[in-house]
Amino acid sequence: MRRQRDPHPATPAVKPVDLYVLLALRGGARHGYGLVRDVEEQSGGRLRLAPASLYNVLQRLLDWGWIEEDADEESEDPSFSGGPPRRAYLLSELGHSVLDAERVRLREVLGLLDSRPDGTR
Repeated sequence: MRRQRDPHPATPAVKPVDLYVLLALRGGARHGYGLVRDVEEQSGGRLRLAPASLYNVLQRLLDWGWIEEDADEESEDPSFSGGPPRRAYLLSELGHSVLDAERVRLREVLGLLDSRPDGTR
């Protein structure tokens, strides 16, 4: 049974690495190598995932139900020779909800950062 996290905006913040992976999956299914490239690009090169780290993140997000494997996207990528077909991942409905909740939370945080200490803008 998978743990599912409540995506309500009052939940704790999503880890940056998890957020970047979820953002990379917004556009559709991705394989591991594509996720590594997307995360590095989106983070401006500040976050570079080693394969072991990526698969730990993917397993955690699968366990939480935020992403799922896309059985329709198992690849026979010509740049990948040998071994089993590559697995592709996509956002689940819960993952979309988590992203929406994180967007709300981050806007609230940015609002606090933009406000003056006396509460005025």
